[in-house]
Amino acid sequence: MRALVVDGSAWALEADSQILMSAAASMEIDAVSEREQVMSRLQEPADIDLIMCLIRDDGFPGYDVVESLSHWALGVPVAVLSARDSLEEMLKARRSGAAGFVPISLRRAVIVNAICILLAGGTYFPACRYLRRLNESASPLGHGAALSSLTNLTPRQGEILEFMSQGLTNKEIARKMGLSDGTIRAHVAAIFRAMGVRNRLQATKIYFENARGRAQSLGSAL
Repeated sequence: MRALVVDGSAWALEADSQILMSAAASMEIDAVSEREQVMSRLQEPADIDLIMCLIRDDGFPGYDVVESLSHWALGVPVAVLSARDSLEEMLKARRSGAAGFVPISLRRAVIVNAICILLAGGTYFPACRYLRRLNESASPLGHGAALSSLTNLTPRQGEILEFMSQGLTNKEIARKMGLSDGTIRAHVAAIFRAMGVRNRLQATKIYFENARGRAQSLGSAL
C-alpha cells in the first residue's frame, strides 16, 4: 500500500508516518511539506491508496489543497488530521471532498483506528463528538427555540437541512435529490430565512441541538 502525507511541518512528517505504519505495517509513504511538491504530484498518476493532510494552522496545507487532492485522486480516501477540533472544521473537511476528519487531539489509538476505517473504504466524521459538546453546554437559543425554528421548514427543506448537516455542498445535495443547483440554492436561502440564521454553520448547530433534545426526550421515555 502507498500513502501520500502532506504536512507543512517538515519536522512532524516522521510522526505522521508512524501513525500510518501503525495502521498498515507494509505502508509505503511519500511525504511532502511544500505546496510546490503537491503541485508536482498532481501532474503524476494517482497510484496511491490513501492521502493524509495535516492541517495545523491557516497556512499550508489548507482546504484548497485537500480539495485539489480529492479531485486528483478520485476514489482514494483523503484523511484530514486537524489541530482545530470543531464542528465547523469537520464540515469544511467534508465539503472539500475528504473521506475523514480526525482531530489530532484524539488518542493515538483512536486516530489509528480512524485511518484503518478509511483504508477499508469507510468514512470517519465524528459528528457525535460535537453533539455531546452541545449536550454539555446550553445552546444560546435553547432547545425550545431550536425546535420552533425547525417546525417552520417544509419536509423537503428538512431533508436538505439533514444533508447540509452532513457537510454536503449544494451541488452534492442537488445530485442526491435529482434537482438543479439553483433550486437547492433557493431552498437553502429559504431555510436560512425560516430558521432565522445567516449561514450553514448556524443552521447545522440548531439541527444538532434539536437532535440532542430528541435524544434526551427518548431517553426520558425509556
